[in-house]
Amino acid sequence: MGDYIIFTFQAVISVFRRPPHFRDVLEQLDALGVQSLLIMIPTGLFIGMAITMLLEAEMAVYGAKVYIGRMLGVATVRELGPVITGLMLSGRIGARVASELGSMRVTQQIDSIEGLGQDPMQKLVTPRLLALLVAVPALTMVANLIAMLGGFLVSTVSPGTFWFEARKAFVMRHLAGGFTKPIVFGFIIATIACYMGLRASQGVRGVGQASANAVVASSLLIFLMNYFIGFIVLSIFGV
Repeated sequence: MGDYIIFTFQAVISVFRRPPHFRDVLEQLDALGVQSLLIMIPTGLFIGMAITMLLEAEMAVYGAKVYIGRMLGVATVRELGPVITGLMLSGRIGARVASELGSMRVTQQIDSIEGLGQDPMQKLVTPRLLALLVAVPALTMVANLIAMLGGFLVSTVSPGTFWFEARKAFVMRHLAGGFTKPIVFGFIIATIACYMGLRASQGVRGVGQASANAVVASSLLIFLMNYFIGFIVLSIFGV
């Protein structure tokens, strides 16, 4: 844990010490962000559809189906969107980054970078960190919108009622956590994946272990930080 905290501190310092090449960040945004749309769009769609069917069945008992848009919006913005996006990206991006850097470590490519007088933290970690700080919030917003669309497609209430109630979910007390969580989750995925990858060893087996560790550790930390951020937001804004 202490080693990871030191690594995280060094990664943050490297961002401000000397900005990375803009082209490197764009390449990582494409590889880690744009290419993840293919999994986030269907994920958000089916999550929204499934949650809407469940909520409508339960709320029909109390005659409160007209509020389905607001309930889906609150659940999506505050919890489902950020958490589902974080978990999906920790599996795809976390494993990818850890395996890439792990392969570079065991094949001594990182030693070559150091031998050429370049900083591996600046060259490899900083572009991925900055890319994920942008990509994860952006993908979360996409997942939120797609989930709302999925809920609308299966909802039995009128379109006007659904969207009239849904817009009430997009207020500051809900958006505060909904925008804070993706930034924190992106930071977690980037730092843990890079940390595990750069410390991979023992050949191909070590690379596979680093990828697995990155996914497990980032997923657990996402759940942990989701609780603490939610607790802080509730303490400030209330329910």
